[in-house]
Amino acid sequence: RIENLASRISELESAVEVSQEDSSIFSELAEAEYEIFGIIKQHDFKRAFSALADSHIMFYAKAVDIWKNVIPELEKLPVD
Repeated sequence: RIENLASRISELESAVEVSQEDSSIFSELAEAEYEIFGIIKQHDFKRAFSALADSHIMFYAKAVDIWKNVIPELEKLPVD
């Protein structure tokens, strides 16, 4: 019976070592995936904010063109 217990203890110790190694490998992979996610997220935010800035530039450029046409017409109106 003691031999069986000693054998079982040895098996369990080996299983614990394998489990710790697997856990360590998983942690490393999870950390690498998290870093990749961060890089992709940063790239996506940069692209999104760049598109937002471009749309603002286009909007205000159109607004300037409209005012360039409106101001001369307003200046023709009589002022009392």
